Amino acid sequence: MPVLVKLRSHDLDAPSADAAIAAARERVVALLSPEGGAEGVDAATPLRDSLAGMHGSAAMEVLGRRLEHIEHAARKVARLAARPVIESI
Repeated sequence: MPVLVKLRSHDLDAPSADAAIAAARERVVALLSPEGGAEGVDAATPLRDSLAGMHGSAAMEVLGRRLEHIEHAARKVARLAARPVIESI
């Protein structure tokens, strides 16, 4: 993601991009924290209302999609971490 931001920095709306990255970071940290856990983590649940706020430039749309992928991966990790551990294989 640093490469995306570096290559497309002139096309990004800096305040919106920073806010979107910070919000995604908070959601991912909450998902992966031991207290946050995977309660209610469902693959079908949308990660945010929509990406409509990210439209405006191709760079913002790419950033929005990338953040969506990162959050989706965090949800999968949280679901896997919530599975019971098999003691004997």
